[in-house]
Amino acid sequence: EEEEKKAQLELSNKINSTLTQCLQLIEEGVPSNAVFTILSSIPEVEKFAKFWICKAKLLASKGSFDVIGLYEEAIRNGATPIQELREVVLNILQDQNRTTEGVTSDSPVAETNVTATEELA
Repeated sequence: EEEEKKAQLELSNKINSTLTQCLQLIEEGVPSNAVFTILSSIPEVEKFAKFWICKAKLLASKGSFDVIGLYEEAIRNGATPIQELREVVLNILQDQNRTTEGVTSDSPVAETNVTATEELA
């Protein structure tokens, strides 16, 4: 049993390291299909919050997307640590609010984003 725990921890560390590299590649502007290829080769990657952070950043770079849906999917998959992902999701929501030109505080879009942000907090 001790050996199994050690192997699990080692695998977890390798996956975390690979996901950190993917985040760096995203920051460097590497094409998203190249990063998705790496992500799809990782076993049980959906259980890691960093996977969802990578996915969120890739999708955000292409334009707006269902960030709340992505967050909910991560929770359903048991992603940890979820706090890391929550912070990224909140930042993306705030960025989407800033880039939505002409949206006033009493428009339906702004209300939806504020509500969604409050649900995550």
